[in-house]
Amino acid sequence: MVECVLLGGTFDGIHLGHHKLLDTAFEIGGKVTIGLVTDEMLKKWKPEVNKSFDERKEILSEILSTKEDWTITPISDPYSQAVEGDHDTLVVSWETAKRGQEINSRREKIGKRPLKLVVVEPVLADDLLPVSSTRIRQGIINSYGKRLKPVKIHTYTEDPKKISIIDEVMRQLLGDIELVSEPNPHHEITPLIETTELKASVPDDYDYGVGLDSGTLSSDHGSYMIEIAMVKDEQGRVSTGHGPGFLYPKHWPEDITDGINLLQRIKVNFSGETSQIDLLTERTVGKRDCFRSALLMAMIPRMSGDLYVSKALQDH
Repeated sequence: MVECVLLGGTFDGIHLGHHKLLDTAFEIGGKVTIGLVTDEMLKKWKPEVNKSFDERKEILSEILSTKEDWTITPISDPYSQAVEGDHDTLVVSWETAKRGQEINSRREKIGKRPLKLVVVEPVLADDLLPVSSTRIRQGIINSYGKRLKPVKIHTYTEDPKKISIIDEVMRQLLGDIELVSEPNPHHEITPLIETTELKASVPDDYDYGVGLDSGTLSSDHGSYMIEIAMVKDEQGRVSTGHGPGFLYPKHWPEDITDGINLLQRIKVNFSGETSQIDLLTERTVGKRDCFRSALLMAMIPRMSGDLYVSKALQDH
C-alpha cells in the first residue's frame, strides 16, 4: 500500500526550513501532496506576502522537479483537505504542531482515523533562532540563515561582572551582538528561579533576554550556593543553566544568605573582593567561572531545534 503524505504552507521565499519540511515528507516515501495557500487566503492570513499563487507554485515545482509522485493543490483554509482527505501522514512544522493536533481531533469527530503526525524541527540561523520567512522579509537573516544585523540582547543588571560575562559568552556563540543593560526593576523578593527569569525578560525588538543570578537552593542533602542563568528568546522559549553548585558546610552559620555578615562572622582572612564561592572552594573557582558556566549551559539547548518542538508539544 502506497503511503499518502500531506503537508501544507505558504512557501513564500523558500528557505532552508522549507527544504527540511519537504525533504522529511519525501523521506517518508509514497505519494506526497502539498497544499499551497491561495491568494484569497493570504489576503486575510498573511497580507505581507507579495508573491502570487502561480509564482509560488512555479518556484515550488522547480524545486521538486527531481522528485517523483507529488502533487501541488490549492488550499483556501488550513483544515478541510487534511480533515476530509484520505491521507496517512501529516508533516507539520514546529509552528503548526497545534494545528496538526486540531486536524486529528476534527477527523475523529467525523469518524476518520487520525493521521500520523511528523513534527519537523526548525533549521536554526546563525543567531540560533529559527529560519523563517518573516525574519527574511524583515532583513534580519537571509534565506540561508546568515544573520544580517547584530543580535540584540537585553539584560536587567548593573553589575559590570555580569554584563561582561553575558557579552563574552553571547559574542562567542552568536558573533556580532548589541548588548543593552538596564537597572533591574524587579526588586521584590522572589525565589531564585523566578527572579532570574524576570531579569531575562525580552523587550520589544530584542532577540534575547538574559538573566544571571546567584543564591541558595535547599535540598535533602543540605543547602547549595549556586549560579543560575536563564535565556529567553523573542518567541518566549526559555532555556536554563546553572553552575556547579557548592554545598555549604554544616558548621557554617545558618544565615548563609547574608553574604557580608557571613564573611565577617567566619573571620575571613582573604584580602580584596571575596565571595562565598571563594570561601567554599578556597579560591580555586571564582564566581565569574560559575556564572560563565551557567550561561553556557543555558545556551546548549538552543543549539538544537528540539527546544522549539518540545515546547510546542508541551503547549498543546
